[in-house]
Amino acid sequence: MISVSRTHAIPLLLLSVAFPFVLILSLLNYGLIAAIASVVLLLLIGGLYQHYIVPLVVRVTPESE
Repeated sequence: MISVSRTHAIPLLLLSVAFPFVLILSLLNYGLIAAIASVVLLLLIGGLYQHYIVPLVVRVTPESE
């Protein structure tokens, strides 16, 4: 089974937890355009981090042997 490294996936977890807070704060403080821009920026950062930094690892389970 192929999976992602758990230690490298923690920043993505934190980014997904921060996502609604960033969206709401930017919408309330700066308006709709800033909220859309912050969502696009967060998605871009998360996607680039996932693609270039998070390594794939092979996990051996008893079912896969």
